[in-house]
Amino acid sequence: MQIILHIGAHKTASTHLQLALAHRRGALGRGGTALFLPGDLRKDGLRLQNYLGLEPSAASAAEHGAQIRAAFATAARWADRLVVSDENILGALYNPGVFREGTLYAHAGARLALLAATLPDGPVTVALALRNPAGYLTSVYSQWLMSGRVMPFDRFLGAVDPAALRWSGLVERLIDAMPGLRLAVWRYEDYPAVAPAVLRGLLSEGASLVRLAQPRAHPGLSARAHAAVMDECRAFMMADRDHVASRVQALREAYPKGAVYPAFHPFDQDTLARTTASYDTDCAEIARMDRVTALW
Repeated sequence: MQIILHIGAHKTASTHLQLALAHRRGALGRGGTALFLPGDLRKDGLRLQNYLGLEPSAASAAEHGAQIRAAFATAARWADRLVVSDENILGALYNPGVFREGTLYAHAGARLALLAATLPDGPVTVALALRNPAGYLTSVYSQWLMSGRVMPFDRFLGAVDPAALRWSGLVERLIDAMPGLRLAVWRYEDYPAVAPAVLRGLLSEGASLVRLAQPRAHPGLSARAHAAVMDECRAFMMADRDHVASRVQALREAYPKGAVYPAFHPFDQDTLARTTASYDTDCAEIARMDRVTALW
């Protein structure tokens, strides 16, 4: 059985891809592909780390983990390809390791090894999208605001220098976690151009069944929307998170990112230039690694 683990990263159009896959789940299944998406893995309020045993949780987490393992085993009896897509395999969207240690997904290797123990026998390929750290951090921040956690960008970023973040360290940890693992890696910035190759890697012949025409699933904030959120920041201090999230999303819709309202860009030109140069060097290093296929 071929096993493909699409693990994000966050804010690299993962949801866009997952929605397209979900729309063709039936046809893919008839073609021999068993598909597991976030809704299949995060049932009843559980998170991936609960049923993998990474955090204390109720007994229902162990029960859910057993159900997932049984579902994988059942899929192995009828499918020739298992595709699991969930960016939370890497870790949480708001990744404390980034802000405390300057490390992208510090515990991703351990998490992947635990997931691997639940999988059927077969060669495993991990599919991973990267993103320029400046854009990645900006998008994570926008998503953080939209979840109702409002703070200025400088406070969110702390002492992190985006030019110092390295995806290559994450790739090395993933390779070390699973003997024989292969990785297919692409850049978010190239996603429209490489999407056909990404689909072929995930689905083989089934790629022809999937269309990626739907709009962005989670568009970020415009600069005008961000300014409006900051203007209301004091009022948000007394409100519950659900109310704040609703208000932030309303402001996003009132001032949608686009030609009229340009995107929120918190970094200066020098930081952007340094980060882009570092990102290009990091991608070149990843492309030279054994067991990695770089789609650029």
